[in-house]
Amino acid sequence: MESSSEEKISLKLAEISIQKFNQTIPQYLNLLKNHKCNIEKAFQLKDWDRIKREQINATRVIKQMKFLILEIDKVRSRVRNEELDRFDEGTDGAKKTALAGMGEYLVRLPCKQNKITITKMPVL
Repeated sequence: MESSSEEKISLKLAEISIQKFNQTIPQYLNLLKNHKCNIEKAFQLKDWDRIKREQINATRVIKQMKFLILEIDKVRSRVRNEELDRFDEGTDGAKKTALAGMGEYLVRLPCKQNKITITKMPVL
């Protein structure tokens, strides 16, 4: 965690992390969308092995998104207090989109009893 001797950073230094975050989230959402489509296709074909593989891969993407959100929150904790509003303006859109995308993936998956298990949305 943050030590008391750690100095706060300027928003300018945090800008690289913000840009990376805002560029990476849409890429992860696209991957998640592809996995969801593949799962739906495999479900129609009753290809349970493929569903399981796609679900595992989608779960990995969700974990990566969760990690990225946690990392941007760590950067936020190091930003100067007077610049937090501007930091939030730069990250809130992508963060909300990421959470909505994860929720949509988990809510709309087809389910066949005893064939696949839908994982719960990770708590952030």
